Amino acid sequence: MICRFIGLFRRGGYVGSVVSGNVSDPTDKTREERERFSVSAIAFCLEHDRVFRRHFLEAFLKVLGARNPRRCRIQLEPCRQQDLLIEFDDRVVVVEFKLGAKLEKHQRWDRAAFWSSGYGKDLLTKYADKTHRFYFIVGYELPPNNDQGINCRTLHWKALLPCKRRETPIERDLYDCIAKFGIPTFYTRHMKISNLQKAANTSVKCVAYLRTICGEAGLRDDGAADISEGHFGIYVKAKPRKEDPEGVHAKLRTLAATSSRKLAWLGYEMSEDEKLRATIYFYCSARSTSLLTKALAARYKKNFKAWTRTDLAIYKDANSREDDREWFKGVVQVLVRLSKKKGMRSPASSV
Repeated sequence: MICRFIGLFRRGGYVGSVVSGNVSDPTDKTREERERFSVSAIAFCLEHDRVFRRHFLEAFLKVLGARNPRRCRIQLEPCRQQDLLIEFDDRVVVVEFKLGAKLEKHQRWDRAAFWSSGYGKDLLTKYADKTHRFYFIVGYELPPNNDQGINCRTLHWKALLPCKRRETPIERDLYDCIAKFGIPTFYTRHMKISNLQKAANTSVKCVAYLRTICGEAGLRDDGAADISEGHFGIYVKAKPRKEDPEGVHAKLRTLAATSSRKLAWLGYEMSEDEKLRATIYFYCSARSTSLLTKALAARYKKNFKAWTRTDLAIYKDANSREDDREWFKGVVQVLVRLSKKKGMRSPASSV
């Protein structure tokens, strides 16, 4: 099944490294963007799925009681930029969602700014008429707090999953989307232990296979593995080995930014139409962009994508191991030939 929420995210002009599936080492900006999108998706589900709305208020937040789940007002990012604000006649609930982004001082109840100028002050001053005030942080750990009439708690993402019923279609799509943003529990929620063990064993074998390809292609094979729900691969370190300062790796290094610690990513990922494809991401320097983009686009046509100015992807539908192995090595050779083009000089820090 194609994840429709993640399709909207990919088409929405968000940061390239998240769009392309690389969520293992995101920047603060990409963390913030995937959090904002997740909150918007949750708000959409609350509005359009009555089963999810009751589950969210009753089982997840535990604030519903005997109240009618339809008799509340839900606001997405109101004036103070809280992620979600839910208001009943007698109570108000603020929910902050975290997928790895930093929790600011005005958002955490263990900091003075929360009470003097942050969410705490807002809840006390703007909702003084409410009998109960709640503040939840999802995906973060802090000790609970009940000071000054605000019930402050943290919640785990996994608590959002229903336990004793089947997911509705819109819930399933939401959870699949959150899984792709780096919450493993959502990805493995339907898997048995035996399937998890099989997946782990397969990943280990694939990483060894990719390291072998790197070695055969003349690249360093000791980069970190990168395994997630939508992809598995390895990073190629930027600096060539001391014992091979003029080899293939060193030649490719002339196309990369001098400050970059990674030269490339090599592996497999799922496309938007749920097909497995072999992929190489090459992290080039700004001065190499024009040469590489023009040459790679001409050679690989629809199988080439510039996610950002310096983040280039070459890919194809996955085939047999031997076919993919030769394809990976062929792409490396194409990049080596481009490194020999006139005007390409080795950065001083490449050795």
